[in-house]
Amino acid sequence: CSRILSVSDALREYLEQWGYTNMTTIRNGIDLSFWDAESTQAEARRNLSLLGDTAIFLLAGRIGHDKGATVVERTLPVNALLIAAGDIPKGTFAGIAERVRTFQNQSAERMRTLYAACDVVLVPSLHLDPFPTVCLEAQACSRPVIATRHGGAKEAVKDGVTGWIVDPKDKHAFAERLRWCTEHRGELPSYGGA
Repeated sequence: CSRILSVSDALREYLEQWGYTNMTTIRNGIDLSFWDAESTQAEARRNLSLLGDTAIFLLAGRIGHDKGATVVERTLPVNALLIAAGDIPKGTFAGIAERVRTFQNQSAERMRTLYAACDVVLVPSLHLDPFPTVCLEAQACSRPVIATRHGGAKEAVKDGVTGWIVDPKDKHAFAERLRWCTEHRGELPSYGGA
């Protein structure tokens, strides 16, 4: 090849360590107009039968251990709910099943509603996740993101501005960020708006 395209600098740098050359980063993009919220958070929660005013975190995509599912299961605050949306193996989140609402393989239109319903989107990958599009979709829906430092998410999320970059292997730090979000829900829209 005369040129190899990478979706993130993180992936490009990883591949360069293995001797690949002639690489250029071109990040994924999304149609921002599609992701404009069609409903308020209250309307989205009613639509999804998520009653009450509890803090809700969203974990979306192909969900498994490598994508941080076990980290979320161990650190989800007791006063919060989790929306799990996407490809979810049976038995995932068994330890916190009463606080998880599962939505298998949703359409993009339905994902807009799920983003609108939540307070914060989680992207806690434990491996080099090249460039999670979930970060872009969440931010287009004005939702802050708690993302991993592994891979390209840190290129989409501005730490302390549009969300937070954490080490998901540091369970204490990850749990503290989740707890902070439940205790400062009134501040979250400013991060999402950024």
